[in-house]
Amino acid sequence: MRNQASPFSTESITAPASRSRVRRTITLAIVVINLVILAPASASAHLANRIQAQPNAPQEVVALIEIPAGTNQKWEQNKDSGQLEWEKRNGTRRVVSYLPYPGNYGMIEDTLLPKDKGGDGDPLDVIILGPAVERGSHIKIDIIGILKLKDNGEQDDKLIAVMDESPLADVRSMSELRGAYVGVDEILRVWFSHYKGPEQMEFVGFGDRAEALEVLRIAQESFLIQMNDL
Repeated sequence: MRNQASPFSTESITAPASRSRVRRTITLAIVVINLVILAPASASAHLANRIQAQPNAPQEVVALIEIPAGTNQKWEQNKDSGQLEWEKRNGTRRVVSYLPYPGNYGMIEDTLLPKDKGGDGDPLDVIILGPAVERGSHIKIDIIGILKLKDNGEQDDKLIAVMDESPLADVRSMSELRGAYVGVDEILRVWFSHYKGPEQMEFVGFGDRAEALEVLRIAQESFLIQMNDL
């Protein structure tokens, strides 16, 4: 007679335990798949909601300083390595042949403004009003407007921002800047219109904070879309 397995045998204990482990593995896999699929969409929605929730509130972002105020060496972030490098042209390190930068110049990471949306396919440039900050620093800024320019006919706008620990820290708009600090906007206009030499840069105008924040929103969303497509 064939032997029957005891209810207390190893076989009767192992099978349910094995099935339980399989169910747990399947459940975990489903959770991971959902996170991978839903996370980018959730992040994009959260980003858009955060920017649009208070359109009249100061938009605090973080900028990477490439060129400190008062210097004229042209540094930029390498797109591939992420490292800051002294920009070269025809094998020669670039130095601005004009007065030094009138503010801290840098870029806003995790942004990308395509050409079909008014950009140059790179992260957003920003000029930050305030005392010099060490190159490579990440600082919190409040965007107050936008400087509209054309570089040899191509759009090359710059966001305008203020930083903490600066006399201009309380400024929240271009109108406030003009009212409290007469001539600063004119300094920006003149400097960026001439720092590359005659007839290369064309000043188009200034945009207010709302317009600048809309550019920021588009650039942040474009960056997320590009990341999702990789």
